[in-house]
Amino acid sequence: MTVEAETIEEALDQACAQLRTSRDQISYRVLSEPNKGLLGIIGRRQAVVEVTLMEDPVQKGVRFLTELVAKLGVEAKVHVHTPLDEQDAVVLELVGKELGPLIGRRGQTIEALQLLTHTVANRGAETPVWFQLDAGGYRKRRLDLLVGVTEKAVAEAQAKKGSVELSPMPAHERKLVHLIAQNHAGIDTRSVGVEPERRVVIEWNSQS
Repeated sequence: MTVEAETIEEALDQACAQLRTSRDQISYRVLSEPNKGLLGIIGRRQAVVEVTLMEDPVQKGVRFLTELVAKLGVEAKVHVHTPLDEQDAVVLELVGKELGPLIGRRGQTIEALQLLTHTVANRGAETPVWFQLDAGGYRKRRLDLLVGVTEKAVAEAQAKKGSVELSPMPAHERKLVHLIAQNHAGIDTRSVGVEPERRVVIEWNSQS
């Protein structure tokens, strides 16, 4: 943003007030030095300063996601859940009503929003931050469903000593299914098909 004022200091103060931040959170470039002019009238010129808000990836991510959701016409707030381990993802939880459009079919929309947020928030960052987006507890509900579906398919494959083919699902969900099924002896898994119809096959293996 560009701010004009009598002095550089006043311009910076105005910028901080408008951005609702402090001096240590901004960087600035003086576009025009102030000049009192002749007799304080002729040739008088104000200070012109270009101010940029310095945000860390999390702040950028929250701002980007908040603005994007608003443009999509959905009323939602972004809650930040910081992990105890810095290696884990920062969870940005969307809280509000009618969040279905932000989740999409098979979670495709929320995965796209997560990728966009990660890309924008980490642009120019020295240390990238990983993000996971959630909306109204969708991740927990979906995980519980995947566990139930996988356990049922495993039991069926064991009972008939054969294979069970699951419904198509995105790559990150197929990975979860593989991990869940690995806890069972005598069970193998593989993915078959072509996106977006790629799916997991759970099969009995008497040799394992």
